Amino acid sequence: MTTLPAALLAPEAFDVWANHLSVGLCLLEADGHVIALNGTLSGILRIRGEEYSGKTITDLFSPGASQLLKTWLASAFSGESAGGLLETEVSSGHRHYLQTTITRHTGVDSDSSLFLGQFIDVTALCRSEEALQRTLAGRISATTALLARTEGRYRTIVDASPAWITLCDPQGSILTVNPAGCALLGMQESEILGHSIWELFHVPQEVELIRKAVETVTARLKFDSIDLTISRGDGEIRVVQAGFNPVAGDDPPCRLALIVTDITEIRQAEAILRRDRDELEQRVQERTEALRQMNDTLRLEIEKRVSAESELLQAKTVAENASRAKSAFLANVSHEIRTPMNAVLGFAVLLQRTQLTKLQTDYTNTILSSGRLLLSLLSDILDLSKIESGKLILEEIAFDIPSTVFDVINLFRPKTEEKKIDLRAYIEPPSLRPVIGDQMRFRQILINLIGNAVKFTSEGSVTTRLNCRYETKGFCDIEISIEDTGIGIHPDQINRLFNKFTQADSSTTRKFGGTGLGLAISKQLIEHMGGKIIVTSTPNIGSVFMFSLRLPVAETMDSMETISSSDQESRIEMRKNIDLITDLGRPLNILLVEDELQSQKLTRDCLERLGCRGIVVENGPAALVRLAEESFDLVLMDWQLPGMDGLETTREIRKREREKNIHPTLIVALTANAMKGDRDLCLEAGMDGYLTKPLDLEMLIALITDYIKEERIKKRA
Repeated sequence: MTTLPAALLAPEAFDVWANHLSVGLCLLEADGHVIALNGTLSGILRIRGEEYSGKTITDLFSPGASQLLKTWLASAFSGESAGGLLETEVSSGHRHYLQTTITRHTGVDSDSSLFLGQFIDVTALCRSEEALQRTLAGRISATTALLARTEGRYRTIVDASPAWITLCDPQGSILTVNPAGCALLGMQESEILGHSIWELFHVPQEVELIRKAVETVTARLKFDSIDLTISRGDGEIRVVQAGFNPVAGDDPPCRLALIVTDITEIRQAEAILRRDRDELEQRVQERTEALRQMNDTLRLEIEKRVSAESELLQAKTVAENASRAKSAFLANVSHEIRTPMNAVLGFAVLLQRTQLTKLQTDYTNTILSSGRLLLSLLSDILDLSKIESGKLILEEIAFDIPSTVFDVINLFRPKTEEKKIDLRAYIEPPSLRPVIGDQMRFRQILINLIGNAVKFTSEGSVTTRLNCRYETKGFCDIEISIEDTGIGIHPDQINRLFNKFTQADSSTTRKFGGTGLGLAISKQLIEHMGGKIIVTSTPNIGSVFMFSLRLPVAETMDSMETISSSDQESRIEMRKNIDLITDLGRPLNILLVEDELQSQKLTRDCLERLGCRGIVVENGPAALVRLAEESFDLVLMDWQLPGMDGLETTREIRKREREKNIHPTLIVALTANAMKGDRDLCLEAGMDGYLTKPLDLEMLIALITDYIKEERIKKRA
């Protein structure tokens, strides 16, 4: 501590500056009597000013502390500062730790000496150190106990191990050995400990190998396991596998652990296996030679068979290509024939709406009925092609069976009334839950079977019976029979019924007409749905066609998508007399995108009859140009266009509308493509609707009227 000026050590001056410090200070005479204490030290010792009057500094502290103070005062008297950690007990009974320093100073009178005691309260720090020492002592004790338990466990594992486990120092001297090692060596523990590990092995090459392993592993380098031989105390030779591992935590050179496993029996078994393998290889060579001779004999036979199979494969490929070509040909021919037939039927419908004589009306009706029959035949051929090529995909929608049956029956009611035969239907139970399946194909089967029954029945009745059972949870077992009192079929001819383009009797074709495809398609559709069809018949008595299906039951009616033909007809009938110009307040502006001249003329004439303004373009690029120049209420888009087809054109129209942020134009497909899935492709391309050729005037009116009601086509303001 720096020597203070004598003026600061005067009692009055001491009281001024010392009481502003946080360090405890006391001013002492040369004999140790207290001259003054500052407030900090008074607070530590719990004494007031008058309590230390006439007392020495040792009187203010506990006996043990007083003795230390006397010693430090004596040391300070010689001119050197003295002090240390002082432990004292104050009046409150609490112990305090004070870091103390006593220094000698010259008083106001230059001949006198004063002592200045400095006391820093380090009680909190000392108590923290004591607590830390207690915590460390507890943790050390717990860790020591844990290490002892862990060592005991490891010792138990080592002692119980069937392998010889030895711990060696960096020089290779054995420090520990487990019982398995003593047993393997045939020696006592005392005979092993302290010896170098290589002294237990006797083959010179192996001894050098062990020395190298010790040097390598103690330097913490990797050394692979090695096979060694040892001689037991009783002279028995054993083969062992030794692994050398450094002890974790040791700095190089480190101790090493030697783990030795007795593999004598394994090596003996390997020797036996090698001997057996050699014998087997000899036998295999002999057998291989015999097989080679047999192979030479069989090679010629195989070559003959391969040649035959190659010819069969080529024939199969030719047949498959022919089948695919036939399917493609049928589909293309069907589409190519349908296009001109659409024009024939369309113009015949327009002709019907003109003023005709009775003979002209009869001719027109004949054209329509013959054309529709031809379209029906084309549809049958297309269905047959899809079934044979495996491309027929069944829909899975919810539909109502009774309404579908009655819908088909009602189609034939005018014909049965004309022929004066009864058309009956019985459904059991009366209330049926909807099922999931392909309603269109189900309806097609019924039309074929009921149509045949009506065609071949001249008197009596045609009865349809529907029976449903719910024996399997979640499924409906359906049995439908169509009974007629027609001409019947001879038992020998029943097997020919389901052949394509075949009827039971060739004279039937001449008398009743037909292609012989309906029953063949119906049978394949039923089997494709997982069902079967049975026929029983008696000539001149009648026939019964019964088929059965198992279809899943629909959980709710929400997914019902079926609309009967009678519903469609009623919706069309409501719109037959609608004047689109009156309803819209202006002529409808329609763009027709069509490349075929007959279809252009037919569609344009139909639009003119509706009072619409029809603009015709022949391809997609022309449509894009016309749409950029003029706004249209509706676009009728053909699919099969040269170059850019209808789907691609629609996508480009929608892209340009999005880029220019303009209101989308209504686009409706008008196409001869009537296969399953075509409608979905059109909608995915961005179209709003779908109409098939020939253009049905009433369906077009219905579609436009719906758009007007939905305000997708705006009326005149």
